[in-house]
Amino acid sequence: MKRLWLALLFTPLLLGGCAILSLIPVSSSGGESPTPVIITEMPVEVVTEVPTAEPVPTEAPSVHWIAFLGSDGNIWLVNPETTQQQQLTSDAQTYSDASAVVVSYNTPAWSSDGRYLAFDRELGTRIPEGYDFTFSTMVYDASTGEIRTLLEENTAGYAWQPGTHLLAYARSADPNYFVTRGGVDSALATGIWTVDADSGVVAELVQPEAGYALVSPQWSPNGQILSFNELIYMEGRGPFAFHDFSASSYVRWEESIGSVAWMPDASGLLYDMLNYAPSYEERIHYIHRDRTGSVQISPDMVDGYAFYPLVSPDGSTAAYLSAQGMDNSMTTVVVQDLATGERRELATFTQVFHYDWAVDGASLLVSAGAYPDMKVMQISLADGMVKVLAGGWQAAMQP
Repeated sequence: MKRLWLALLFTPLLLGGCAILSLIPVSSSGGESPTPVIITEMPVEVVTEVPTAEPVPTEAPSVHWIAFLGSDGNIWLVNPETTQQQQLTSDAQTYSDASAVVVSYNTPAWSSDGRYLAFDRELGTRIPEGYDFTFSTMVYDASTGEIRTLLEENTAGYAWQPGTHLLAYARSADPNYFVTRGGVDSALATGIWTVDADSGVVAELVQPEAGYALVSPQWSPNGQILSFNELIYMEGRGPFAFHDFSASSYVRWEESIGSVAWMPDASGLLYDMLNYAPSYEERIHYIHRDRTGSVQISPDMVDGYAFYPLVSPDGSTAAYLSAQGMDNSMTTVVVQDLATGERRELATFTQVFHYDWAVDGASLLVSAGAYPDMKVMQISLADGMVKVLAGGWQAAMQP
């Protein structure tokens, strides 16, 4: 379980970090995999005005494929109904004494209409001093089967704006950004940018108004609020802030509140206060967007804490993780009705690496298991049944 909060807190928030590399091979089963077409050319025009985009009308897919990071380090798709798999990338390469290059993938994320799948790619080329790394964000077009480069830079988090093909992303901080602990060079602060997956046009979306670099962008489900952290320290989470596009306002809370999950209408959010290593005082709270009405929704615990909240697609249910015991050896997936407070423990695992709601809100996708033997599983809310879908983690279901 420690691996989950380490990945959440450290990897996205620093200088972009290095993607986690899988160290064991895996053999796949299921149907034949199409060979994706790799396209490297990318038309990009940097503009000064924020781009606008009309909502994208797209028919819902007949099968909601689940993208995940396989145990071989490649990006895969799995059909949750049949467990048939399709391989999207095939060149992942882990470190070894003989490796001239290393290639790793990370963080698959679908656009809200299910057409595009974004994921990070890290390429390391051996040099006398070690490896020289280049970074890119790729996109898989589910309508054509093509894979192409969307961005050629190291990002510090990205998120699709609901209803559009715009990918908001943070730029990794300049190595000279941190002057001292808690002191930064505001001249090097970067904001949140956006790239249009259809046209490749890049534009600045939110400027760093407080003089801090902005990282880990996260959209509210209605696409009106973009939240992020202000980067102050090299470790842990920075203060929470957001841009309200309906009011054209930048709102700073000047407080680190850990992981957040927006309500569907952006009226409020859940948060956990897990900003660095757990203090065992972390609980799940709800608060209105104007910072009123704060209430603790997860129960008090002895030698335990609750973290990583998620809100169901319809806004009725919260999911979160609960760790009990000072050794952090087991993690329980919990769901709780936000109206009644009724709480159910769905399943307990050794080390939960990632989890998310299925698109219909009837199940949760969980990546868990003793590292490196993680499994992608689907847990039904109705009866708690667990279905193993594939070996791997970072599962994301196609909308």
